[in-house]
Order: sequence, then structure tokens, then C-alpha cells
Amino acid sequence: MQSELSGISNLIENDLNFINRDSCWDEDFQKIYGGKLVPPLDDYRSLVLKILPVMLTNGTRDDINKFEYGMWEQIADGAYLRSAVATSANISVNSAIQSARPFNHKITFLNALRVYYSNHKFYLKNIETNNDATILQIEIEAADEKGLEYLMNETASRVKSPDTQAAFEWINKIISLHPIDKHVRKARKSVFETERFKYDVFICHKSADFEIAKKLYDYLTSKSKTVFLSEVSLPKLGSSEFMRRIDEAIEYSKHMIVICSNPQYLLSGWVESEWRMFINEKRSERKNGNFFTIIANEYTIESLPISIRQYEIFAYSQSSLEMSLSYIN
Repeated sequence: MQSELSGISNLIENDLNFINRDSCWDEDFQKIYGGKLVPPLDDYRSLVLKILPVMLTNGTRDDINKFEYGMWEQIADGAYLRSAVATSANISVNSAIQSARPFNHKITFLNALRVYYSNHKFYLKNIETNNDATILQIEIEAADEKGLEYLMNETASRVKSPDTQAAFEWINKIISLHPIDKHVRKARKSVFETERFKYDVFICHKSADFEIAKKLYDYLTSKSKTVFLSEVSLPKLGSSEFMRRIDEAIEYSKHMIVICSNPQYLLSGWVESEWRMFINEKRSERKNGNFFTIIANEYTIESLPISIRQYEIFAYSQSSLEMSLSYIN
């Protein structure tokens, strides 16, 4: 394990934000934190290795903050989290990570465009402009030539990079090495047919829109509908494997409703991944349920992603909540 992580350890130790015991035994530091609270390299590296994947998958600060407590004595956690976040941020844009385990063969840099592969998804980010996009592997595998061209053009418009075509060439190489097994697909489909559907509807939303999403959840559940809303449903499942549980919930949901008060929310990492996954299932005819969006503020339809605009869109109101029931009956 130590040899496997030697590459990433070197990147961590060479980062200017790295804190080690030897450099922190000065009098001022002891007065503030106490030298005994300085984390050993293994603990610091462990924290960086938790934060790095969040950054590489275009996660948010909220996703990172969940690591704030529990590594060392709480009095020092905040200070070390900031350092670990800074170290992770530097490594995430350092092309040397391409040859450092466990990230080698999973990431590439094409000038300012970074592409990271994880859990059958590709996360692209322009590290100069911070524009990003998430693409599902199954979405690429299912696309014909015209669909692939459209997907590439749409991705290029989101990440604002002239290297998108080169990124897709790398993506295709990765897919050729790690195709989604057809037998696994068949088995999943068999389970899907047997258990369909665990949820009548999956509510896709940004955390900022939770209040509206909860109103929709309460209304539909009052009508005896089974609804997946992450903040309510995940704790009931009693699992820390949130990504896998959300994937399963989408697979076993007949319909999807997207809640949106800001068009930019639709392009945030988790939200975009969820609605794209559902739309891809519909396009591949593995789902025949309804998909529609409820918008909570005034903005033009043209400001929404083109894939969203192909389906029904309603303005948020009590009547739209009631209308949602008719769409999922």
C-alpha cells in the first residue's frame, strides 16, 4: 500500500500547504494548537485522498466540509482541513497526478482541460475558467454517430475548451478498456423488471431548492406515492454509500421531476448527473416514465440545457404540484 501511494505522497509532501510535525514545533504553533496535534503523514494523506476525488468529480464545498471533523482532535481539525483542501486543490490541477497512484490511468490533462474517470462517469473541467461537465459512460456507449457529435458539441459549449474533441478521443480509449459489461446490464435489467418500480418518482434538485422539493415530496406522499428525495430517503436507507444508493434510486424510479430555481443549478455535478442518467435511460428505451421540470423563478426556456427543453416544463405553483400528480399516475 505504501509503495502504491508513493507518487501521491510525494505530491503531498512537496506541496507548500503540507503540514508536518518537524516544521510545526515552533513556539507560536505550540501556543495555538500544541505540537502533539500535528497529524502524521499517513493521516494527512488519508484526508487529502478523501478530498481529492470530490474535487476531481466537480464537487462542492459542502461535499468537502463533511470531512471537517474526526481526523484528529477537534480543536485542530479546522486548521488542518484548510491545509488539506489547499493541498488537494493544488494537486487536482497538477498534471503530475496522471502518473500518481491511485489516479494514474484515470485522469488526463489536455492543456487547461482536465478529464477524470470514476464510477463509469467522466468529469471534465476547464481549470482556467472553472467550467465543468459530467458525462455518463453509458450515454456515450448508447449514442450513434450523430448523437455522439451532438454530445461532444454540447460538452464543448459547457466547458469552453478547444480540446474537447481530444478529450473524447481519450474517453473512447478508456471506454474500450473498461466497457460496461453486457451481462451486467442484462442482469440489472432482469432485477429492474422484477422489482419495478420501488419509487413512483425521483425528485432531482439542488440543495438550495430543498424547500420547494420538500413541498412536492409532502404533497405526493400525501397522495400515497412513493417518492425519493435524497435528504429524506437516504437516512432511511441507513447507508453511507450515497452515490450507489442514488444510482439505484434513479434506476428503480418510474418518473423524474426536476426542481430548478436557477438554470446554473442544472449543470452542477450531482444534479446534472442525475437528470442526464434518467434521460439517457429514456432515450435507450429502458424507461418509459415521464420526465419534466418545475422552474421556481422567472427565466427564459432557452437558458435551460437543450436536453431539458425537449420535455415538459412548468412554472412553480400549487397547480403545478397538483399537475405533477397527473403526470405520474
